[in-house]
Parts: sequence; structure tokens; C-alpha cells
Amino acid sequence: MPTGLLPRSDVFAFVRELVLENPRPYNVVTYYTVHTGCDDCKKVQGEFVGVSYSYDKVESKLDTPTFFGVLYYTSDPKVREVFHEHNFKTVPYLGTSVSQTKRETTEGFYRDQDIWLIKRDDAHDTQTLLNFVNKRLNRDVPIKFPFYVVLLRNLMLFTVLATLIVVFVKIRPFLIEPWLWVSIAWVTYVICLSGVVFTMLHNMPVFRFDQDQFGKMFVKEYFMRSQRSQYAGEGYIVSVLSVCIGFGFLFLSKVDLLFKNDMNRRIAIMAAIIFCFAGTQAYVSIYRIKQPWYSNSFMPPQGFTRGPIMRD
Repeated sequence: MPTGLLPRSDVFAFVRELVLENPRPYNVVTYYTVHTGCDDCKKVQGEFVGVSYSYDKVESKLDTPTFFGVLYYTSDPKVREVFHEHNFKTVPYLGTSVSQTKRETTEGFYRDQDIWLIKRDDAHDTQTLLNFVNKRLNRDVPIKFPFYVVLLRNLMLFTVLATLIVVFVKIRPFLIEPWLWVSIAWVTYVICLSGVVFTMLHNMPVFRFDQDQFGKMFVKEYFMRSQRSQYAGEGYIVSVLSVCIGFGFLFLSKVDLLFKNDMNRRIAIMAAIIFCFAGTQAYVSIYRIKQPWYSNSFMPPQGFTRGPIMRD
């Protein structure tokens, strides 16, 4: 909107006469903001400029001209009056007004669906703002970027790709190490098995905490007694325990390769068996906390005859 061509004292008279009060054969899109004190407003305004640029590139193809403008809230009574008329008590607002050949003075300037209070958590990229404007003005204007923006984005893209290629070449000997990918697989398994998505969606605490008689915090419960929920910490405990048990069985399968001495091999096998057995028992004990009816056990039944296999 060419307000910059007018003296500052006439800007708001121009806005009131040709935008707010009288019928007009053109659309108006206005961004209401402030000069300082709002970093989010500045970010949105940068995206708003992209919307204006997109419309400017297809102006000749539009049957109705569309003007874009930015109105800053200041101490000027005329500016405050405009904000007050629209009931704008905060910023930033994005308002759209279609062309009107006849204006009803009893109607408000904006309908509820024609304005958008852009909150901090709202998506406010250029495409989102353009979609809002297109919908309100019944247009299908595609997004357009200035040449320098396209150039900068491509330079950034190729710079990142070149950096990744250089880093890949430098660390290639390290990347072909089997233990690296095994470690990555273990870490990924721990994260996935821990129920991290459930924890994030339901904002679960690490453990259940309580206070003693002196006001000191302590962990009252590590494992939630329910199969349909869990604490964040218990998920990581069980997932790490699972990986450790799996590592114990993997170690058993590689004992012959790791130890050449018979005595060392026997000690390693015995230690791995004890470790796997203890880990499995701990895993079953945790499961019984969450599901007390589970009674399967890896121990022999009560009437089992102990001794040499020949006695069976």
C-alpha cells in the first residue's frame, strides 16, 4: 500500500478514506504490529513480506488488485483509534478485507474469519500466511521467492552438502567399523523400547517421588503397577536391561573367538551364564510388579530330581 508516498501527517487520513470508510474496488491485507518489543512480530512480518511479493508477481493476472500494508501501533491517537475500532488489544494481527462496491456503516470492518491473531505457537511461515490470505480473498496465488532468497537457500543447501561430504570422507575409516553400527543399534533399541513416545505424549514423570518427615524428596516407586502406563525412568531401566541380557548371550556365542585358553574360556562362559540368568530373573521380577499374576519361571519345579542326568 503506497502510504510511503504521502507525508506522515496524511497517512492515516489516507488509510481511513481509501481503506476503512469508503467502498473500494480493491482488496486490502493489513499486518498490525509494533516497532519494538516483539521479536515474534518481526519474524512474522518477514514472512508477510514474502506473501506480498508472491501477489506482486501475479498482479497482472488478478481481476481485482490487492494491496498490502503494515500498520504499527504508536502513541499517536489516530493510530490508537484504528486499533481500538478493530478491538485489537495485542499484536500481531493479520487482517484481510475484500473489495466492496457498497459499504454498510452498521457493519464492522472485519468479520471474525477475516482476522488472525498470530500466536507464538502458531505456524507463521510464508506458505501458511499465503494460504490464509488466499482463502479469505478466494485466490490461488502460488508462493514466489525473490532471486536473492532462492540464491541464499541454494548456497546454504550446497554448503551443507559439501560439508557433509567432506566430513564423510574424513571419518569413512571409522564408519566401516562393525562395533559402531552395533552400538548405534543398541542405543536406538534402548530409546525405542523405553516408550519415549508414550512418555512425551502423556508427560510422564521419571519416577514417583515423595517427601519424608524432614521434607527431603525420595523415590517412592520405580515401577508403576499397571501394564497400561509407566514412568519415564522404568522404560529406560527395562530397555537397558534387555540390551545387557542380549549382550550376554552374544558374548556366549563369541567366547571361542575371544578366549584361546581353556581355563579362561570356562570362566567366561560361567560368568556369562550367571549374568544372563540374573538379568533374566530381574526382568521377570519387574514384569511381575506390573502384572502380579504372571507365574512362569526359569527355575525347575518343586519335584525335580537334582543330581546327575543319568538319575533322570
